[in-house]
Amino acid sequence: MASNEDAPKAMNVLDLPVEILEEIFEYLSYDEIAKKRIICKKVDQVCQSLLNRGFLKMIKRHNANLKAIKMQLPRRESERRNHPLAKHSDILTCIETRISMLSMTYSKYVDKDLCCFIPGKVIDEVFNILKLIEGTSKPLRAHEVLQELRDISSMAIEHFDENIAHRLKRIMGGDRNQMKQLPARDMLLSMEIRDLPRRVDESETKNRELLANLSKAGGGTGSVSVESTPVVVHRNMKPRSATIILKRILNETAADGDADGAGSSKKTKRD
Repeated sequence: MASNEDAPKAMNVLDLPVEILEEIFEYLSYDEIAKKRIICKKVDQVCQSLLNRGFLKMIKRHNANLKAIKMQLPRRESERRNHPLAKHSDILTCIETRISMLSMTYSKYVDKDLCCFIPGKVIDEVFNILKLIEGTSKPLRAHEVLQELRDISSMAIEHFDENIAHRLKRIMGGDRNQMKQLPARDMLLSMEIRDLPRRVDESETKNRELLANLSKAGGGTGSVSVESTPVVVHRNMKPRSATIILKRILNETAADGDADGAGSSKKTKRD
């Protein structure tokens, strides 16, 4: 009797190569592929790849059909209106408009690998319309054929703009553009806050220069070194107040020097 160790292990579907998983999922509709993204991360990657490729296939097939229909239409506008394929051309033109709107909504984020073409149902509906156009040469009612596509594509674009686009913009660094939308008062305040360190540095430099000039001017009364005199810097102090305090410090230092000199002279006289 074979032991449990010799028994073959059950194979997990997720252990299959990505190419095999894509072949399996291609039997599903694009709407079902979009719904299967929630299974796990690996399945999500496979489904995203299939949805993006499906969107590109849809564009290529639409362009091929539009080119073929236009080649069969007469060049004169008056003759085109009465042609049996005129409705086909109108339907394909409307689909082209919808594809352009979807591309403007999704392509920017798909190219940067931030998301995929999410609405798989739109791809299925476009393929159904193209199959209908390819299979018949009878005039079609554009409103009836395009009604479902207009509804689901509009809902897809609105849902993306309202619930998904703002998150992707944050990832792309879209918050930098929020400064342009701030009110004037908030913008001025932010500019003042940014400029505050530079103004503080300039104030400190001016205070040091003023202290050096005052020490040179008072060199006759006593030697006052710039290094020995502490510089008091107040962040929210006006330049005039800072000048007054520096003068007061210099005067007190000079007075202390005179007092020390007078005391030493008295001691020498007593001796």
